[in-house]
Amino acid sequence: MDRSATNDVPPTDDFCMPQPVIPQELFRFLRELQSNNHRDWFNENKLRYQTEVRDPAVELVRQLDKPLARSAPMLAAIPKSHGGSVMRIYRDTRFSKDKTPYKTNVGISLRHQANTNIHAPGAYIHFAPDECFIGMGSWRPERNVLSAIRQAIDANPKAWVTCVIKKRFASTLNLPVRG
Repeated sequence: MDRSATNDVPPTDDFCMPQPVIPQELFRFLRELQSNNHRDWFNENKLRYQTEVRDPAVELVRQLDKPLARSAPMLAAIPKSHGGSVMRIYRDTRFSKDKTPYKTNVGISLRHQANTNIHAPGAYIHFAPDECFIGMGSWRPERNVLSAIRQAIDANPKAWVTCVIKKRFASTLNLPVRG
């Protein structure tokens, strides 16, 4: 079936990426890192990390910039290898019992223009050998923000229920579909 004839695909090619950006080598590297999560191995393979993992992730962010500008202009796609949307590979081990120094996934954070804090609303893209997903919303919002979200739902519960019972939304969350 020609998907362009359905309502699932925008009528223009602006939203289509010309070829796969994320190579299989990215997942291979992350699997190897899971078994070799120490500085010596990573230093020996740092060039591979840069070319097989970091650079393709930055390129994906670069290719998302134009479609996001049209469909979700409030989300920032910053295609930089440091300080951009691609999250760093180094784990913060200061307060963790797990002292492995590297993350074994690629995280891409598309932050809301109103606030660049990790807890602000936005989108998150996750690549790992055992799972890939996209998340939207607020991650661990601050107490006052969470309270405001809850108050908004309480103030207009019909709007919230209307959103979550929509067949398209419910099916993505494996919720029972009504109506």
